[in-house]
Amino acid sequence: MTDRLTNYLRTHRKKTGLSQRDLGRILGYQEEGPISRHEQFHALPPLLIALGYEIVFQIPISEIFSGLRDAVEHD
Repeated sequence: MTDRLTNYLRTHRKKTGLSQRDLGRILGYQEEGPISRHEQFHALPPLLIALGYEIVFQIPISEIFSGLRDAVEHD
């Protein structure tokens, strides 16, 4: 995984006015750490969490994590 991959998780979170902590709680996390790691691409979200992002933001996962989608398509 590369730091050059693009995701728009932070952008969509900010548009909704949610803090990392709020979003984490919606998705079942006790703290905001995992959300931060997903936003910075230090960790990939598990599938169920990725689907949760899709539901919360009403945006397809492939658009939220467009850099990852492009990398998979390229490979």
